Amino acid sequence: MNYEVAELEIAARINEKLIAAGLQGSFVAVAIPDTEKAAQDVEKDIERGRVIVEHVDSTFDPDQGTDVSIVSERVKFRLSFLARSLRGPVSVYKLVELCKLYLVGFKLSNSERLVPVKHGRQQVEENQYQVYLEFECKTLNVQVDETPEPAIGGPLSGISWEEQFNN
Repeated sequence: MNYEVAELEIAARINEKLIAAGLQGSFVAVAIPDTEKAAQDVEKDIERGRVIVEHVDSTFDPDQGTDVSIVSERVKFRLSFLARSLRGPVSVYKLVELCKLYLVGFKLSNSERLVPVKHGRQQVEENQYQVYLEFECKTLNVQVDETPEPAIGGPLSGISWEEQFNN
């Protein structure tokens, strides 16, 4: 999974749904800015509530393959919410509600459906908190270079049906 593409897909899904609901003037979703200039541009848009989408964590299950390596990955994304108010029609809580509606069951490229796994607040500065919502999905990482190892002991030879069951 390409985390950059996944962040952009999540933000695009939220924005598409906001436009369809006529709420693009009140809310916007963006992938986490990767430069200081991009972060400043997001901060300038204080009129709209916003959600910032970011890949925060991945865990990997043990290899499930026999010949080829197959590893299941649990990918976690954090949605951080900013708005002028906590409650009301154009608020953090309204945007959290909308994001849950828009993303529960949404399939990213190359993954299973998104499911919410955690909601909370983190302290950003003294007396200032930021609400967040985390989603998780599963994806598979499969070995591309297929160079199977030779069988141990070479090919089987000289075993007959009678010989196997008469001993």
